[in-house]
Amino acid sequence: MSTAQSVIRIPEGLARELDRLAGSRRRTAYAVDVLWRDVRRARQREALKLSAGSWKTADHPELSEGGAAYVEKIRSEPDERFENALKRATAMVVSFTESRRDPTLNH
Repeated sequence: MSTAQSVIRIPEGLARELDRLAGSRRRTAYAVDVLWRDVRRARQREALKLSAGSWKTADHPELSEGGAAYVEKIRSEPDERFENALKRATAMVVSFTESRRDPTLNH
């Protein structure tokens, strides 16, 4: 990544804290990391402001009691595919067990 040099004047107290947290030799890397985090946060805020109003509650009645309640509801619903697979597996185990008990069924 190419870089550009920029001189930023900061209060002495902040410079001391920066050196304490990052070390005097890692000041730039630490500052760049903090700046990138703030830029990402600012971009997220911009995106949220731009998308304000795009969500219509009327289009999502399933969330009328809140997102957490909806997720809990769908998590507690039985998974039909899982239930069917479990029934088939149980039937196979029962069949195998019965065949082991009946010597006429052994191959």
